Amino acid sequence: MTNVREVGSPRNPFPIAPTARVGRFLDLARVYGCINDQWKRRWGGEMPGDCFRGVDKETYCLNPSLLRYPHFQGMLRMGLRENNLWQEFRRRTIPFLGRSITPSWECMCVMQQHGLPTRLLDWSRSLAVGAYFAVRDIHDHQDGAVWIMAAKHLLELRGLNGCWRLSSDYPLLAALAMRDNDEGLDKFNAETPVVLDPDRLAPRLVAQKGLYSVHSFRSFSLEELATADRKEHGDACFLHKIVVPGQAKNDLRSDLFALTGTSEETLFPDMDGFARDYNSESWLRATGQLGPDEVHCPAVAALQEPPAPKKATSSG
Repeated sequence: MTNVREVGSPRNPFPIAPTARVGRFLDLARVYGCINDQWKRRWGGEMPGDCFRGVDKETYCLNPSLLRYPHFQGMLRMGLRENNLWQEFRRRTIPFLGRSITPSWECMCVMQQHGLPTRLLDWSRSLAVGAYFAVRDIHDHQDGAVWIMAAKHLLELRGLNGCWRLSSDYPLLAALAMRDNDEGLDKFNAETPVVLDPDRLAPRLVAQKGLYSVHSFRSFSLEELATADRKEHGDACFLHKIVVPGQAKNDLRSDLFALTGTSEETLFPDMDGFARDYNSESWLRATGQLGPDEVHCPAVAALQEPPAPKKATSSG
């Protein structure tokens, strides 16, 4: 989850002020509880569609990767840009995937999972997962942030009530499907983001309770909507940013594992996830940021113990 303003990227015209600053997971949970109470009063107890997203730098905005530097080339040129990207993906990944994927939501989701630029932005239904991605980088000590969003508002803007997320076969999503030309982009870019509940194409998507917000080529669309929504609803606004101070990241990371079992290994349930988890733990112990965690194994202990001296034997 990287969402940084880099050289060449436009400045965010709709900055969101933090709702709170927290350094421990229980404090984060309490802040979320207060926000949720506001949402219950706003929507009369209906499910607001809680979504959580963590970023390791609080200055990161909520643009999906295709709308960031160096991929973004202006709203009116991005249709062909997206189509060219799809053609490269289709042409070069068949040996890796073992099949060709048609330009559909499956294609966009697979591209997102493997780090290619798309109009999808990662979210989770779990507060713990969102918090983990705010403190995931053990070498980064800048302030991070956890974004908390009520996705229900996005569908309200489209006249849909009683729901907050869409499946990939819902007709409304067709308006935000992958582009193959630059025709009608003004209408396309007027589309507000929606939350997609994707097919579970990978174990990590299940482990992370993953969701995506689907965007047009309009930058800072969620921040723009939140700015307008806060003027009307104040603290019951659909989008909040909670800052995690850089010096508190280790404590929050420890809280997440102790209280919820959340770690790199649990969120990326494969060999790569295990290896990254092990290497991170080794680094933290070597630098004194994490205490020893020795596992007693009789077989290993026997190898480490010096051999017992042989008893003298008498002859004759």
